[in-house]
Amino acid sequence: MRKLSFPSSACLLLVLSGCVTEGVEPTTAAPDDPIVASGAPATEIVASGAFATDADRERFEAEVLPSARAFLSYWAEVGLAVPHEPARLFISPPPGMKASEALPELYGESIFDDLRALEVDVANAASNRAALDLIDAFTCAHPPLDRGFLEDAEKYVDDPDIRPADFAEALREYHDERMAPDATFSFHADNGEFELPARRNCSYVLLGHATEPARAHPYLERDVVNHELGHALHYGLWMASGPLGERLSASANEAIADILAHVFDGDACHGKVLDERGAPVGCRRRMDVYESSVSDAVWERGRGDHETGQALRQLVWTLRGEVTADALRAAIRDGVAAVQVALNEIDEEPLSNVPVFDDEILAMRYRFVREYEATSVFFNAVCGSLGHAPRACDEHQERLGDPRLAMREAWLANAPTAIGPRGVTLTDGRRVAFEIEGALIRNMTVTLADGEGEVYPGDPDLGIPEEEREPSSGRVTLWFSAPGSASPGAQVGWTSDGALTAR
Repeated sequence: MRKLSFPSSACLLLVLSGCVTEGVEPTTAAPDDPIVASGAPATEIVASGAFATDADRERFEAEVLPSARAFLSYWAEVGLAVPHEPARLFISPPPGMKASEALPELYGESIFDDLRALEVDVANAASNRAALDLIDAFTCAHPPLDRGFLEDAEKYVDDPDIRPADFAEALREYHDERMAPDATFSFHADNGEFELPARRNCSYVLLGHATEPARAHPYLERDVVNHELGHALHYGLWMASGPLGERLSASANEAIADILAHVFDGDACHGKVLDERGAPVGCRRRMDVYESSVSDAVWERGRGDHETGQALRQLVWTLRGEVTADALRAAIRDGVAAVQVALNEIDEEPLSNVPVFDDEILAMRYRFVREYEATSVFFNAVCGSLGHAPRACDEHQERLGDPRLAMREAWLANAPTAIGPRGVTLTDGRRVAFEIEGALIRNMTVTLADGEGEVYPGDPDLGIPEEEREPSSGRVTLWFSAPGSASPGAQVGWTSDGALTAR
């Protein structure tokens, strides 16, 4: 049989969880705490973790879990729920914890036998797909153990030279490496993340330990935990309503998660920055300020991220002072639903799902479309749901910015994958064409107006073009080597506005 092995670099994320599993008991908020005044039905949460100290565990159980439960109950009143119930939180072992200690503590004394039993079951599976189904079920029962292995194994499931026994052998080697006496287990340092694996049979939140003195452990930051549960809520709505977009909007996703977390707790500060004594002295993000439109922020960064949807956070924070809490909650739910519709419409556009990895002109165009359209539809749905026009709802152009419709269409028309080997004739008579391999751009040729020869003949072996973007204008240039030039190392560039340039 063919030996199947995965490089360690592709399987670094082995996330463990679980020495204590507890359903959260009902809690009572302080009299001045607005977040659970409604008396919503109990929301079940299963929390598992390996804590560095008993004090951390006690604080997590006394402060974070009640907040998380109240958060889910608060949004359940307007129809938002996690994709898979109960909601599950998993806390990483402390950095440096030995596998020999972590595995039994996290999964129970039988974990080593359970892993070996899985390997046997995989070897005896009826098909490759059945073998991976077993690993997926095991991972969902022990989130997220073996998730990295499963993601790599998916690449081989239809390989006719691979059999279940090959997967079992690779899985055994994977386990041996991670159970070695000197192996350690931890994950997501200084971070938290909502996980919805590709098969979508389960979901959970991963929470790590802080390594920086300026922040608390993520599992002890209530706003971080609720932010990740906020992701679970918007995915939950989308999965209950229809298909998920092939490509999501980071601007909308991250802003929505913050909005859900902080409309609930009434705190404008997300991610406390700590001084040397552990006292909060700042925030990594704030809900009540923004400096640039979504469009400008996306242009500046080249893609959506945690910061580019800041105008949406401040919009909702402003609306808190103008509408009732119930009206705002319903409006936010409508906004979340509208984002799903917009993302699926974007996916239906021509070329939107083509893996144009080398065509930065087209890739940037679609990144911007996703970020602008998704945030715009959220804005319009929230304001439209309120039934009147609060002052902040008159600021669409100011907050969202210029959609750059003409530029977007120019980019689409001038994308090398759109021009392809047929080429295009420029106003000066030169002709430009691109050699395409699948959706990958390998070469550009420029032919003289009289057709006598190529100015830059190119070379199929020159490789992928270099990309350069001007943040202020959004102009993208793809630089190709120009071996026909008299200047060593010369390059010729094709721009997103359809021009040739040289350097």
